[in-house]
Amino acid sequence: MLERVCESGKSLDELPIPKLLAGYEGLLKDDHLPISIRRVAQAKAASLRVKAHAQSELLALRKGQQDTDSKLAALRAEQSEIQQRLTDKIISYTAVGQLQPSTLQNGGGTLYRLTDPASGRTLCYVRSNDAKFGTFLEKFVGVKGELVSEPQLSVKALVATDVAVVDPAEVTRKVSAQIIPPSLLTARPAVQASTGTGDNQ
Repeated sequence: MLERVCESGKSLDELPIPKLLAGYEGLLKDDHLPISIRRVAQAKAASLRVKAHAQSELLALRKGQQDTDSKLAALRAEQSEIQQRLTDKIISYTAVGQLQPSTLQNGGGTLYRLTDPASGRTLCYVRSNDAKFGTFLEKFVGVKGELVSEPQLSVKALVATDVAVVDPAEVTRKVSAQIIPPSLLTARPAVQASTGTGDNQ
């Protein structure tokens, strides 16, 4: 019976080696066991002890592989979640609109107008000393900075710290701002500063 189990063609991890080894060791405890059978049992038991050790190492290796696979799966899931968060991240600006030159030039820094692309109305003025702002003229942009009131201007001025091209289609979806062109306010209202009287200066 033990021979048939040993030679059943099963893989090492499937063999009931501890049970087989216990069977042979049980036989060897029989003081009346014929010498020829005892020698066979001793040889089989010795072989099974080697196989038991190999089986133990194999199972430990497989468990380690499973643990590694589980950790990798968890890391991939976390990476996917982080990537999704980055994709869904809302970018905030102080104001968004089409950047236009202004004929009004007073105070420190060059003065620009941020307008509603649909109507051309001035949303706010943008003040900056950075020459790169000139490369964003006629483009729809997001501007970061501090909104200030200037008595000589009809709407607020934005002392800019940064500017970037923005996709108008992403406004109120992935792009938020305190000042948003009225023409882009569709699904939900946004916090908006005064849009002024529509001057074109």
